[in-house]
Order: sequence, then structure tokens, then C-alpha cells
Amino acid sequence: MLQKSGNFGQKFISLQVMIPLLIVLSMLLLLSYVIRQEMQRETENVYAEFKSRQMDTTMRLQASIERNVRNGLEDSIQHDLSELSARPELRVAVMADENGTVIASSRLSLIGTSLTQVAVQYSAQDWLKESALVDVGRPDIRQTVYTKSNAILISAPVRLDRPGSGLAQGKFGKLCMYTDVTLPLEMHAALIKKRSQQLLAGLIGLALLIGILLHLTVTRRVLRLLRAAQRVGEGKLSTVSGVTGPDELGLLGREFDGMVRKMAQSSAQLRKLSLAVEQSPSSVIITDIHGNAEYVNRHFSALTGYSAEEVAGKNMRILQSGQTSPKVYSEMWNTILSGLVWRGELLNKSKQGMLLWEDIAISPIFDENGNITHFLSEQTDITARKQAEEKIKLFEKVFDNANEAIMICDMDNNILTVNPAFTEITGYARHEVIGKNPRLLASGMMDEGFYKNLWETIRTGGKWQGEMLDRRKNGEIFSEWLSISSLRDKDGRITHYIAIMSDISERKAAEERLAYLAQHDVLTGLPNRMLFKDRLQQAITYAERQNTKVALLFMDLDRFKNVNDTLGHHYGDLLLQEVTRRIRYCVRNTDTISRQGGDEYVVMLPNLEDVGDIMQVVTKLIEFIAQPYRLEVHTVHLSTSLGVSVYPQDGTDSDTLIRNADTAMYQAKEAGRNCYRFFTPAMNRTIAKRVSMENMLREALNKEELLLHYQPLVNLRDGRIVSAEALLRWQHPDHGLIPPAEFIQIAEETGLIVPVGNWVLEEACRQNQQWRAQGLPEISMSVNLSPVQLHDRNLVKTVSQALSLSGMLASALELEITESAVMKSPERAIVMLDKLNRMGIRISIDDFGTGYSSLSYLKKFPVNMLKVDKSFVRDLTEDSDDAAIVSAVIVMARSLGLRVIAEGVETAEQLRFLTNLDCEMMQGYYFSNPVPAGEFKALLESGRVLDRLLP
Repeated sequence: MLQKSGNFGQKFISLQVMIPLLIVLSMLLLLSYVIRQEMQRETENVYAEFKSRQMDTTMRLQASIERNVRNGLEDSIQHDLSELSARPELRVAVMADENGTVIASSRLSLIGTSLTQVAVQYSAQDWLKESALVDVGRPDIRQTVYTKSNAILISAPVRLDRPGSGLAQGKFGKLCMYTDVTLPLEMHAALIKKRSQQLLAGLIGLALLIGILLHLTVTRRVLRLLRAAQRVGEGKLSTVSGVTGPDELGLLGREFDGMVRKMAQSSAQLRKLSLAVEQSPSSVIITDIHGNAEYVNRHFSALTGYSAEEVAGKNMRILQSGQTSPKVYSEMWNTILSGLVWRGELLNKSKQGMLLWEDIAISPIFDENGNITHFLSEQTDITARKQAEEKIKLFEKVFDNANEAIMICDMDNNILTVNPAFTEITGYARHEVIGKNPRLLASGMMDEGFYKNLWETIRTGGKWQGEMLDRRKNGEIFSEWLSISSLRDKDGRITHYIAIMSDISERKAAEERLAYLAQHDVLTGLPNRMLFKDRLQQAITYAERQNTKVALLFMDLDRFKNVNDTLGHHYGDLLLQEVTRRIRYCVRNTDTISRQGGDEYVVMLPNLEDVGDIMQVVTKLIEFIAQPYRLEVHTVHLSTSLGVSVYPQDGTDSDTLIRNADTAMYQAKEAGRNCYRFFTPAMNRTIAKRVSMENMLREALNKEELLLHYQPLVNLRDGRIVSAEALLRWQHPDHGLIPPAEFIQIAEETGLIVPVGNWVLEEACRQNQQWRAQGLPEISMSVNLSPVQLHDRNLVKTVSQALSLSGMLASALELEITESAVMKSPERAIVMLDKLNRMGIRISIDDFGTGYSSLSYLKKFPVNMLKVDKSFVRDLTEDSDDAAIVSAVIVMARSLGLRVIAEGVETAEQLRFLTNLDCEMMQGYYFSNPVPAGEFKALLESGRVLDRLLP
């Protein structure tokens, strides 16, 4: 029986039931064993009995059948088998002949069937096995027992031959019987069961009797002890068992009561110790010898965040922060494993990852044999103390390493301490100022009112800050940014003053330097644009009051860029500095010079009475700047273009005067440089027209206003057209056909020449390829490149794209480049022209002889043709010098393997002269003006040649 104890809260089996139950179970096991043995023995007897009976029947039938066969009484065989059907244990018996055909059976329905069919029907395949031969040469009888189906099978050979009979001679049949012993076995089992039940009833009665006796003598006293143990387990240490007597149970009761009294005494002591440990302000940890936690107190859990359940059985390594040296842990383990107490500080980590500094003492715990079994660790949180120490160290480092000087004074303003920066800034060592008043730093440049306001601000607001001039120990006066704060106690009384000083002398100097740089040019030291405009406005204001004039000279150095490109920027800077020196020499001290940027200067001449004063300065400037410059090892020649505007006639504000002087300067450049121009209103109209032209040109590409005309190049040997030069035209909807001379220079100066030139290249290639596709004579296309295009890094890509879009071969394209464009940067030009030449494009030098040719460079250029400028061809027949130049160019070109084209041929005389000089090609009005694409197509279709035009 299961009972539930309210005291223990556990289930147990009562001794009153357990003892009789054990006895009954033991008897049942014994009875079960006896019954099993009896059943086995009876089963064996049944099988033995029926096996013997079956064997006797078989042998009897075997003899009877053989006898009947010998006597010719075969009909008696069926009679013998039919008698067997009366036996209840016999399921079937058959007699088969030598062919396996059933000739007699206890079941008539089987006669005539095969023995195989019968064996399958009764699961008796054993009948089909061959019988072993005995010594006399006769097959033996085979008997088999199948306990699973309670069956006994037997097969016996029967001799069936008889002299004179119809049966086969020397043949054996087979007698088979199937005996089922199920019923006999069940009868024996029922008998054994009945006997077992009677025996069981007797055993149960005996067990109950023994249980009652045990309960009266043993079980009650044991249960009393058990209940007492339950109460003790619940903490009731005043419990008495009440079990007495002289026997063993009485002795056990007395010992139990004594043990409980000792437990009560120990429990009181343990309770005091437990309360002390649990309420300890330090963490208490008990671990096994490997450092695995077995106990932690509440303070440990509150500090680390780990509950007692979370750390039970876990190693205290979970507290390690990873910031303590492994050497410390190694020393700790060596100490406590040797039986000594280890003390030290460790940086641990809580469950939430917060770092904890702890002062730790770990003591070993020994058993009665002196072996270490556990370790006791007492850990005190010292994080706040360590943080305070770190703050103090940090404050000391900040105080000692601060860049600002720090001075602490008492309430009477006597210096208590200073930091090293104070010594560095003031020059006073620490021992020189301790106990002294800070007024020893006074420079004497701050008045009494300043100091009075300073102390009044500190008394009312608690702090003051601002700039002050103090004096160093060496007497040097310096600027400082000073911040003074007062410290008060809890009653509000001032106890200390803290002064923080920053030396701002360098910063003040830097600010002054920056202010200077913000208004002056770094290279020359001249006023920059901003300062110049301010002075100019002041001069205008003064001139307006005094009714005087102000002249503005805008200067631009001619070809200054060549100096930078050839000699480098270092020499360019030296040149600008020398130019500045010369300009200063040419003007008054009251005049203002400004460098506007690059190589542009503006000079302001204020307070002028007469324009003649301006002319003296202008001519002097042009003369002095044009003199040679000696720059280290180089001598440089330079000139300037100068524009002049005058207040008030050329403008009444600074912007207008500067703009108009700039306009006049550009007019001077266009006039040939190294000269000056005074501003006139007509200049503004010219500039306005130029700006308008630039804006219209920007829109011309998008509005498809640009077009190409084509002028033929003719071979002088056969008179046929061999090439066409594409010439740009601008068909404006309002202004009509604008000639290139009016817009090409603007395009080059504004950078528009690059997109315009790209369009020309693409359109010329497209048109030439279209003529070829129409079956016209295949000619090459000549396209002019501006200097800007030649030095464009994307030129090769642009040309490749134009050829790709049009489908024209590179060999059909000729690029014309002016001599001056090539010589502007010859090395760079060689690289670019070489790339184009490798593509298969032919290169020609246009306007040859008008630039600054260099034969040393010419032979390096990948050039195919030279075009003699029309200025030489125009007077060829009248000017012997021109004729000599043209002749020399042709001879030189032939020696260099170059072809020559004479452009600008307008008369038959010029043509004859060129033919006599063996010039290869010509171009000019004599053959055809530049014409639109349609007219040029007609010219090609006509087959027109030069011979027909000769007189």
C-alpha cells in the first residue's frame, strides 16, 4: 500500500504491508517455479506417451499392410486406416504408393490425391523427405515432434511388392500419420492449475499470519522510529522516538534520541554561523579544491549578479575580467595549494559585464587528516576606492601635464601650488612663488579699474575670465587668457581660488599674421583684391570730397606663361617678385599696388590733379618692366599691356573702374602688347558685342546653326581633285552667314573650340563617307585642328570616335595643324601626333613659314605634308623673296620626303610658277571657292580637272 507523509512529503510502503507482501511474493515466485517445472514435466510425459503410442500403431499397421499385400488382400489396407479415424488425437493417416499417390486414408476424400498435396494441406512437409537406409537396406521410420503446433508426425516405408500382383516389384510405399496432442495437453494443464490454486490459497493464509505476528513485534516500533525521523527531517529537533526495550529496536531508539539532541546543539551553532556569513558585508565563497563553487552568500549574488543556483558547480573563472595578469593567478594557486592564505586585489567582472575591484583573502580548509578539501574566499568590493584613487592620479596627471598654467591660492590670495606649465609660461619655479601674491606677475599695463572689476565679478558670480597682459620672470610682457574661479565650503565661504592661464601670445601673433595674409598677396606682400577695393573706395570717397581724380592702371604681363612653362614656377615666382619691386620704384608711397592673381597687377593713383601725372607713371612702368631680368642663371625679357581708367569720367565706383581698366588692358593686348590704352566707351561696346557673340556661339551647336563648306585640293600633275578641306561656317538666323574670323578666336579663348571642333571632325568624316557610298571619286578629307584641340588629352579618343561613327578609314583623314600650335609645346605635340600617325591618319603643317619654325623639331614630327601659307603665294610672281621662300620650302620638303601644298592660288601666273617649281598640289580660288556639300558633290560628279582651266 502507498501512503503519503505530510511531514516528509514523500511516498513510501508501510512495513505493515511490506513484510507480508514480501513473503507472499517469495511464495508466489516459488509456486510459479514449481508449476512451471510440473507443466514441463507433464508436457514431456504427454509427448512421450503419444510418441510411443503412435510408433506402436505405425509398426503394427506397417506389418499388417505388408502382410495383406503379400496375401493379395489390398482392400484390407483401407479398412485398417478407417479404424484409426475413431481415435480423437489422430488428425489424418494416409498410405501412398511408390508414385506418391494416396491409395488409402483415414479420410476418404484424400484417396487419389498426391502425398505432396496432403503434406501442404496439413503443413507436414516432413513426410516428403527421404528416409535413411538401415543396415538391412530397408528405409527407417521417421518420427518428428512439433511443439508449436502440438503435433507428432511419423512416416514409415511399406514394402508393396508381391509375386504375381499388380503392384510394382521392389518398390516401397509410405505410411504417414499426424497426431494432435492439444487436447491431452490442455487436460493436464487444467489439472495442474487446480492444484496450484489450492497451494496458493494456503500460502496467502500463511503470509497473513506471519505479517500479523511481525506487526505486533517489529513493525509498530519501526514505524514509530520512522515518524520520529520524519519530524527531525522537518527540523523539529526536540522530537523523542518513544521506542524502548531491551532488544535491538529499543537500543536503536535510545541512540536515535541521543543523536537528535546533538543535532539540536549543532544546529543552533550552525544557525549563528550561517546568519553571520549570509549577512556579511563581504562576499563569501566556498569552493572545492578545483575552484568550483559549492556555496556563495547573498552579498556575492547582490554584487556580481549571479544567483547561488547559477554558480553552483561552476568554476570561479567566470568572474575573471581578462585584465589581470596570469602570473597573479599562478601565484595565488601556488600559495593556497601549499596550505597558506593568499591575499591580494583582483579586477573581476559581474554577470552584466561591469568591472569590479575586490580585496580577496583565500584560505584552505583541511579535514581531520590535514588534507585540503575546500577553499574559503572572502572578497571585499573596493571598486569605489580604486576609482577614487584613479581619479586622484588622473587629477594629478592633468594638473602636471596640462598645457595651461594652473595656480591655486588660499582665501587670502596667497599661492599654494602651481603646475609645471606655470613655470614654463612665466619662468617662475614652484618654490619661487609658493606663499606669494599673484600680483608679482602684474605687467603694469592694466589699470586699477580693470582689477577692481575683476574681483567684483568673482565675488558676485564666482568666476571671471578674459584677456590680460602679464610679465614673465625675464621681464617679457605676454598676452594670456585667464580664468579665475572661487571654491566655497558647505557654508558658502570662499576657501580657495583657482586660476587657469593660457599663453595666447603666439595665437595673437598668428591672428595678426592671418589678418595680414587675408589682405595681402603671399608671394609679393602686396595688398590683395579685397584690401585694394577697400582702399580704392576710400580714395574715391576722398576724391569726391576734394574734387580730385583717381587713376586705375590694370597691368597684365605679356607671355608670362612661357616663363612658367619653359623655366618652371620657381623662376616665375622670382620674376613676379622682381616685377613687383620695379612697380614700387615707379609709383609714389601714397599709391597702392595690388596683385590680382597670376600675372595681373592693379595700381591706384589717388589724389591726382592732371591726367599728365598718369602718363608719367604709365610710360615709366612700360619702360622699366621691359628691361631684361636676371633670374639666377637665366635672363628673361618681358613686357606688359596696360589699361587705364580714371575717376570720375570712367566710373564712380570701384567695380566699374576695375572693369573698365581691364577692358582697356585687353585692347592694349590686341594692339600688339607692350603698350597702353585709356578706356573709351567704344571699348565697352566691343566687349558687349564679344559677350553676345560668345553666348550665341554656345547656342549655335544645339540649334544646328553650324555648317561646313568644302574647298578642293588639286593634284598639279593630273589636275584632279584629291582632297577636300572642311571649313567651318556659321549660318545665324538673324545675322546671316558669320565668317570664321569673327567667332573662331572667341571659341578658342572660351574653350568652345573643343566641342565645335569635335562636331566639325564628325561631320566632315560623315560627309566624305557619304560621297564614297554614292560612288563618287574617293578623295581624302582635310580637317583643321586648333591649338586647343591639339593639346586636349581626349583628342585621340575624339578622332577614333568620329571615324567609328562615320565608318571612314583613317587613311582617308588628314589633320591640319598650324606651325605655331605645334611649336607652343613641341615635345607634347610630338607625342600626340605620333599617336594619330600610328592610327594611319596623315598630318600636315598649315601656314608653314609664318611661325617660329625649328627644323630640328620638324624632322621629329610625324608629318606628311607642308602647306605653304597664302601670304607667300600671293606675291610669288612679283616678290623675289617670296619666290625664294616658296622654292626653299619645296626643296626642303622633297629632301624630307614630304608633300607640298600651295594654298591661296588665285591666278594662272601663280599656277605656272608653282608648276615650274614642281609643287605637287594647290588650293585656291583659281580652281574653286569653298562651297557647300551639295555644290562640292556636283563638282566631283562633273569630273572637272585643272587642265581645262589653263589658258
